[in-house]
Amino acid sequence: MPEISEVKLTAEFVTQANKNRVIKNASFLSTNKLKLIEEIDLAGKKISAKSRGKELKLFFDSEPVVISLGMTGCFKNFQKRGYKNKHWKHGHIRFRMSDDSWFCWSDVRRFGKSISKDWNPNRGPDVFDEEKAFRENIMDNLNHRDFLKPAHTAIMNQKWFNGMGNYLRAEIL
Repeated sequence: MPEISEVKLTAEFVTQANKNRVIKNASFLSTNKLKLIEEIDLAGKKISAKSRGKELKLFFDSEPVVISLGMTGCFKNFQKRGYKNKHWKHGHIRFRMSDDSWFCWSDVRRFGKSISKDWNPNRGPDVFDEEKAFRENIMDNLNHRDFLKPAHTAIMNQKWFNGMGNYLRAEIL
C-alpha cells in the first residue's frame, strides 16, 4: 500500500495535471470500486486532490471523495484512447478531458476504493501538512497505553503516525 510520500506525490500530480482542463465526460468499468465518484455529475468539473497520510481526497470542483489507492492504484494521462498498456486496460474510471486527452484511474490489483466524503477521524494529523498538530497529538498522548508497546508496533498505529507503513518503519528504526 502506498505510504505518505507516494500519496502526497499522487495528489500533487492529479492537481497539476488537471489545472487547465475540465472533465467532458467519464466512463466507468463495472470493476470500479470508487463508487462514490459514480454518484457525481462530473461534466464541466475540475479535478484536484489533497493527501492526508494514506488517504487521498479528490475534489470535483468543491465536491470531495476520499479514496484509498490500494496496492497499485494510480492516475495516468493518455493522449489517445486505447493506448496499449496495463494502465489503460485497468482504467476503471476514464475521464475525457477538455483537451481531448484521457485521465484514468488505473488499479491493476483492484484494492483501491472510495471511503467517504471526509477524512477518517481515526487517523492522526498529517506529518507534512499538519506538523504542529502531528507533534502535539503525540506529545499530549505519550501516556497512552499504545506507547508502552514496542516501537515497531507503536509506529504502525495510524492514530498516531498517519501514513507510516512497513518500509518507513524499517527505515526509521
